[in-house]
Amino acid sequence: MWLGANDAADPGSADPLAAAQGVPLERYRANLVAVGRGVRTRLGPATPLVVVGPPPVCDVGYRAARGDGGAAGPPSRSDARTARYEAAAREAAEALSAEGSGGAPRVVFVGLREAFGAGPAGGSGAEARAGAPDPSLFDDGLHLSPAGQATAAEAVWAAVAPLVAARRGRGGGGGAREPPGWRELAEAKVRAGTGPDDDG
Repeated sequence: MWLGANDAADPGSADPLAAAQGVPLERYRANLVAVGRGVRTRLGPATPLVVVGPPPVCDVGYRAARGDGGAAGPPSRSDARTARYEAAAREAAEALSAEGSGGAPRVVFVGLREAFGAGPAGGSGAEARAGAPDPSLFDDGLHLSPAGQATAAEAVWAAVAPLVAARRGRGGGGGAREPPGWRELAEAKVRAGTGPDDDG
């Protein structure tokens, strides 16, 4: 579950798109918990969950990409704000993990701040610059560059790989079964009568 990059936009922003995307912090946390519960309701209580926090924002790159010198008002995104959403995602993962007692696998949290070279947010001056994420991992301070996408994928895979190995180790018969491909899933939906475009 990787949600939060848009949710962390400031709902009070002068930018109408950002204002529409922003979700209050408490609601964001509650939404993540609800999604995790929904996954386990649909797929079973033993379903492992991975919660990925939103990536940091490279404030300098984001301000430069806006190109307005601040004339449009404060930016709708900031690393300090996004760090609070990452903390909320971690708290949601902890809440889901606490609910998953009785043999259910723990919930794994992936925080991208460290992978992106970002320290704790909220400092100022040299401290803030020292804790800033690597600018090469962003196209515009907000959206990930190809290197940023690869860094995020590596961080997520490092968390997911042990879960995959554990599930393969519990598999019966002659070894691990690979997850189904998209075609197998689409064909199963057609056989079930739900069709490829039906959400049911």
